[in-house]
Amino acid sequence: MISPQVLKKWLYPLLIIIGAVGVFMFLKSTKPSQPPVELKQKSWAVQAQVLQPQTLAPMHTLYGKIESTKMVAVAAPVSGVVEKLPLKSGAFFEAGDLMVAMADADLSLPVKIAQADVEDIEQQIHLQKLTYENNVKRLVFEQRLLSLNQNEVARNQELLKKDLASQAALDQAKALLIRQEQVVAGAELMVAEHQVKLSQLQARLAKAKANLQQRLVNKARGRLKAAFTGRVAEVLVSEGSNVAQGAPLLRFYPLDSLELRAKLPANQLPSVYQSLQSNRPMFSAFQLDNKVFQLPLNRLAGESETSGVDAFFTLPERLGVLRPGDLMKVQFYQAPVEGVFAVPLSSVYGMERIYVIEQGRLHRRQVQVVGETLLSGKMHYLLKGDLHAGEQLLITHLPNAMSGLSVTVME
Repeated sequence: MISPQVLKKWLYPLLIIIGAVGVFMFLKSTKPSQPPVELKQKSWAVQAQVLQPQTLAPMHTLYGKIESTKMVAVAAPVSGVVEKLPLKSGAFFEAGDLMVAMADADLSLPVKIAQADVEDIEQQIHLQKLTYENNVKRLVFEQRLLSLNQNEVARNQELLKKDLASQAALDQAKALLIRQEQVVAGAELMVAEHQVKLSQLQARLAKAKANLQQRLVNKARGRLKAAFTGRVAEVLVSEGSNVAQGAPLLRFYPLDSLELRAKLPANQLPSVYQSLQSNRPMFSAFQLDNKVFQLPLNRLAGESETSGVDAFFTLPERLGVLRPGDLMKVQFYQAPVEGVFAVPLSSVYGMERIYVIEQGRLHRRQVQVVGETLLSGKMHYLLKGDLHAGEQLLITHLPNAMSGLSVTVME
């Protein structure tokens, strides 16, 4: 039997533990309940645009350089001194203005020498004709002497048969006949040579006259006047310079020969070729001093490259202030395209995809950028692809844009 002291020693701690457990259970069962935490996905505030198909002209930004199709390079026609060079590089000139003049002595002397050569050959031809006439007369005389010698030989042969002449006399007559035959042959050759010598002299005369004509042309070129209105591109010598024949002097061009050369990208060539085959006009627009100038497409280069093909645009007269070598940024407009969607630049990702908004979430669409255009003073892409009229297009550029992202369209 347990003594009261032992029981008291173990009973009180046990009651304390039971009481504490009871208090804990009571507090746990009576604690206030908290509602479960709901995780909400963040919705991004964005702007949207309703898609509507339109007929618009695609526009592309091109960079090109101005060139001249009629750049004139002047070279020295003769060796000599540059006497006058009134224009400087960049100077404007009009038709009839003096461009350059060589020293008159350097231009006149070659003409006088060529003229003397012509006169010399003309006198040689005259002398040849006189010689021919004399040779013809001489041939007649020599032929008559030949006939006399032939008769003398025949007479001596008859006399020898009658023993009225000696063999020595006959041999002497034959020797004279042979000599005369040689003389006649030489005279005939001289007469026959006339036509050959005359042809040679006439050929030399024609060459001398051509040389004289060239010298006269060089003399005219030595004092060059402008045939049109233009601008001097470059002056390569100065007044008083002693230059060799063919040395470059200056370069100039007419103002109406300026054109822009720009590279059309390869991916735009099919539509450009189609427009050319359909005779649809295309042009570029250039802005200068708040004025817009149209540059019609003149032609394409004869050869294409991997990156594209060079296009040539005609510059209007009002852009004559520009110079060859100037760089230009222009907007190239093609023929209008039907059924394209004009969208802000911020709405296109990677030049190949956009996002439309359906039931508050983004959905990715593949598109093709067919060009650009300017609407309300802002640049827009022209798109074709998996798009439909009336759809909402995301125009706020989100770095984290993806299909399924929750968005809220702001009015």
